[in-house]
Amino acid sequence: MKEIIFGRDKSCDYVLLDPDRKVSRRHGSIMFKDKSYFIKDLDSSNGTFLNNKKITSNQWVRLTPADHIVAANTIQIRLQDIHSFFGADHSDKTIVLGQSDSRLNDANETDKTLLLDHKKLAIDGQSNIVQLKVGDKRVALDPDKTCLDDLIDLTESHWVSLGRDASNQIVLKSDGISRFHCKLRLLTPYILEIEDLSSSNGTFADGKKLESKKKYKYDSSVKIRLGNEFRLDLKKVFPSIQLIEKKLPLTPPQGQRPSQLPANAPNSASAPATAFELTKFKELEVVWSEFSKKQGNANKPDLGISVLGVGIGIAAAAAGMGFGGMAVGGIIAQYLQRKNSSAMTGGETFEKMFYELYCCPRCEESFQKRPWYTIKECQRCKVKFK
Repeated sequence: MKEIIFGRDKSCDYVLLDPDRKVSRRHGSIMFKDKSYFIKDLDSSNGTFLNNKKITSNQWVRLTPADHIVAANTIQIRLQDIHSFFGADHSDKTIVLGQSDSRLNDANETDKTLLLDHKKLAIDGQSNIVQLKVGDKRVALDPDKTCLDDLIDLTESHWVSLGRDASNQIVLKSDGISRFHCKLRLLTPYILEIEDLSSSNGTFADGKKLESKKKYKYDSSVKIRLGNEFRLDLKKVFPSIQLIEKKLPLTPPQGQRPSQLPANAPNSASAPATAFELTKFKELEVVWSEFSKKQGNANKPDLGISVLGVGIGIAAAAAGMGFGGMAVGGIIAQYLQRKNSSAMTGGETFEKMFYELYCCPRCEESFQKRPWYTIKECQRCKVKFK
């Protein structure tokens, strides 16, 4: 007899990253006994539904192949997808937890330790649920709406310790450095995490002293100082890191901006697009192209995204969903370049980053998911681009 746990908590065998938090941390369990499957709701907040009926908590219910299982009326669990947990011969199947719709398609799995399944599950505008595999664990998520922090919480990347003691991975023989000063790890090619290990002279990020024994996340533009003088070269710690260079918002040449009136002012709409605004609008074609390519390639598993190096972790594996491994100049890199601070808030999603970049050069109203080639004018300020 073997039992698996499904829910939002990273300790679960079957992790459901539900951005709406309807799925409980330890939502339910499934076991295989005497050649039959059984399911039990673990007193979840929003229940487990079997054939559209809520099952009683903490009681095992026998399942049949035809049963329809939904966690919290949000994410479907297909019985045929869980065989690999119990050693059944379904090595060519990927477990995909999709929205509760019988038209969802099966997806293919490779034998990599950390992979991304690129079968897009789009049903009548519903969310696209895809899956990552980390060893024996399965993770289901909506790539557009899942917060980066949720992915990072599942990361398996290794910490690198720094200090004077010879047992550190990186030994620093410098005045002001403690025996065990701090530790860092690379979460994605653009994002790292750092923790001060109660050092005597402190660890500083962009001039701000970090609280000891507390983890902080930054993009790769952060300037780290140990003690009063030692400035850390991130490239020497993580050769694979892609350094972000902050780009302040460009100021249009004098005379290239029609006015500083609010975008909804009566006479701002009559001002034609300047050369500067047309240039910035043209640059949005690249942003749209990357976004649409991400959506289109989801149906092409042969275009799978690489893991970008051993040990970078699950957040890096989400590259094809908008997180991690894009080349500098992509949506994520552009977003990080334009952030005033290198500190990560934890609430970043691919959808949020895309919307903030894909906007009118004049009034900054987001174009949402309107194809770039169909946009002739901004619906808010009415400036014409074509």
